[in-house]
Amino acid sequence: MKLASEKLKNLQAWNQAQEKKQKLRQQRFEQFKSNLFYFGRWVGSGRSGTAMFFTFAASTLLCGLMWGFNEPSAISCTTEKSLCYQLRLDKKSVILPSQEKQILENYKRSLKQPRRRQK
Repeated sequence: MKLASEKLKNLQAWNQAQEKKQKLRQQRFEQFKSNLFYFGRWVGSGRSGTAMFFTFAASTLLCGLMWGFNEPSAISCTTEKSLCYQLRLDKKSVILPSQEKQILENYKRSLKQPRRRQK
C-alpha cells in the first residue's frame, strides 16, 4: 500500500512538472513571436527598413557579380588590374590579351594533328 501511494505521488509530481514545462514552453513561444513581430515592424519602418533593404540589395548584387565572374570556365579580361581579373577566384582560367595569340596557335596546331580513333 505504501509503495502504491509513493508511486502515485511521484506520478502526480511528474505530471505537474510536465504541465509547468509545457506552460513555460508556451510562454517562451509567445515571447519569441512577440519579439519577431516587433523586429519585423522595426525593420519595415523608417530608416532602419531602408537601410536593411539597401544592405540586402547590395549583398545580393555582390553575390551575383561574384557568381557571374566565376561561373564561366574561362573568361577574357583586359589586364591583371581589372575588376574582372581581381574578382576571379581561379585566375589560371583567365585569358589575358597577351595570351590570345598563343592560345589560337595551340588550337590551330591541335586541328592539324591527326586524331586517333577510339575503339
